[in-house]
Amino acid sequence: MKFTTPEMYGAIGDGVTNDTSAFNEMFSFGPSVVYLRNRYLISSITIPEKTIIIGGEILSDGTEKNTIELNSDITFKNVKFSDILLENKTTTVNNVLYGHQINNI
Repeated sequence: MKFTTPEMYGAIGDGVTNDTSAFNEMFSFGPSVVYLRNRYLISSITIPEKTIIIGGEILSDGTEKNTIELNSDITFKNVKFSDILLENKTTTVNNVLYGHQINNI
């Protein structure tokens, strides 16, 4: 798995500038280990499965719905979320619902 940061894709990480496009570009390349070193203002993003996100803070940009869509097998370690909805993406296979369990947020 590759290592990356949002700054490698143009994020500013000052908590004021909207970094959504940098996050979307970063995640378009698939799963990775993401190190967040700053405060990132975002609107809505989708995180690919098997991604690990470590540190930092993810803030709402103040729009009506700020959502992080979670695919399967995502790990957050020491990440702070402010006014963000973590949306559980679920899948149904053979009438069995698969989703996520979110603990200790």
